Formats: sequence, C-alpha cells, structure tokens
Amino acid sequence: MKIGRFRVSWIEASRFGLDGGAMFGVVPRALWASRLVPDERNRIPMVTRVLVLESSGRVIVVDAGMGTNFSKKQTAIYGLEDLDLAKGLDEVGCPPERVTDVVVTHLHFDHAGGLAVARPDGTVAPLFPNAVHHVQRGQWQWAHAPSSKDAGSFMLDPIDRLEGQVRWNLVDGVSEIAPGVRVFPVQGHSRGMQVVVVSAPDGTALFGADLFPTRWHLRPVWNMAYDNEPVLTVQEKRWYLRQALAGRWTIVLEHDPELADVRVTDDQGGFEPGGLDE
Repeated sequence: MKIGRFRVSWIEASRFGLDGGAMFGVVPRALWASRLVPDERNRIPMVTRVLVLESSGRVIVVDAGMGTNFSKKQTAIYGLEDLDLAKGLDEVGCPPERVTDVVVTHLHFDHAGGLAVARPDGTVAPLFPNAVHHVQRGQWQWAHAPSSKDAGSFMLDPIDRLEGQVRWNLVDGVSEIAPGVRVFPVQGHSRGMQVVVVSAPDGTALFGADLFPTRWHLRPVWNMAYDNEPVLTVQEKRWYLRQALAGRWTIVLEHDPELADVRVTDDQGGFEPGGLDE
C-alpha cells in the first residue's frame, strides 16, 4: 500500500492470548465470544501488528510487539508465540539497523517489549540501534508511576536498561514525526498513549493502538477493562470514528487476529476490509 511518498506494510511480530472478559469489559460474554472464540482458559486469540513506513531516507516503525523477555511461566500464561520481528523486517526490506524512527504508542509490554533484545550474557541490546524512539512524555512518566490498574501491563526493566544505548524523544502533545506522519495523544486507555496518523492527498491511515485493538472494538462502547478511564475512551473513539468515516481513512488494527485494517462504514462499528488486506 502507498500513502503519499510512503510505502506502507505491516508485520505480525507475535501471537498471544488475553482474557476475553478483560478485553471486552462490560460487554456480555454471549456477545463477544461469538466474534472471538475463547479457549479453555477464556483467552481470545490476538496478534501484535507492527506498522512499517518507508520513504527515501526514512524507515519508521510503529510499536515493536512483545519480544522475548518473558519467563516460561509468562509465556505459558499468554500462550506467546514469537514470530521474530527482526526477520519480518528483513523480509520487507527494512532490517532493524535501517530503521530511523520508532514510534512507541505506549509502553505496555505487548507494544514495547520488543524494543529490547536479551544478550547471552544477560544484558540487553536495542533492536533498533540507530533509531530515535518517540514516546509521549506523559506516557513515560505514567509508565514509571502507573495506576494500580495498569501497573501489571508495564514490564520496564529491559527498556530501562537500554539507557545510553538508544535515543529517546519525549514528545509533548501533537507532533510531526516526519512530513505526513503525526502523533496525537489519547488518554482513556493509558495516560499519554499516542495514535499515529499518516496522511497524504491520496489517503489517510490511522494506527489506533489500543484505541481500536480489533475490529470489534470499533463499536464505541465495546471497550477493554484495562482502560484507565473508559468513559474518556468512548469519547475519543467517537471522535476518531467520525474523522475516519468522513475522510475514508484506513484504520490499522494492532491486535486483530485476522484483519490488518478496515475502513469504517458508519460511526457505530460498521466496517469493511481496508487497503492493506485488498
């Protein structure tokens, strides 16, 4: 897919499962379980989908998946299957060393865990050694002093041990990462999470992170129990759904196990497959 000067592709970095009730909050199981069928542990299938934007001289990666910094117990809990993000990047012609920018939507382990790679001696190295890593300042601060509700979603030890090995750009609010690539903070899921909008005269794509993790979360009130401020999440979703509907935006779904992206057909959760799946 092309948007303006960017070649747009995506990579599945890992497959895993999370509790279906947690992923759908107050939505009754009878409704969500017919869309995403849970296993015997009540886990629904999910992926971590990484967006890659390439143009002359710039390779921008959005999020980094879960990585491999998990114990055997954690791997079993999440049913984690690592699909080797570095290999996936090689296959699309953008090896990690070529990446110039990494946009971290937020620092939850399923979005930022892959930033750090364990060495045999127990130290860690950056997956993207030559990239500037962009994260909202508010999210960085929140992640290091989180609420009790989402403290368990941050596994920062490997990331903090990258100090001195990577360049961090702590973003304050709306910012342009590259011409046509902007980030916008949203606050309902985790304080300072940012979504990414790639825009050009020939189209616009929204990487919604955990604002729209799957196609079923396009429904304004189908939200995660993980959200810190669920009412605010609903408001933010309604706003972005209106923009996406009016502008025929493509919405990239970071966690949907089957669809990479959609275009919305109304502001109540209707959708059709988008450009990356055509």
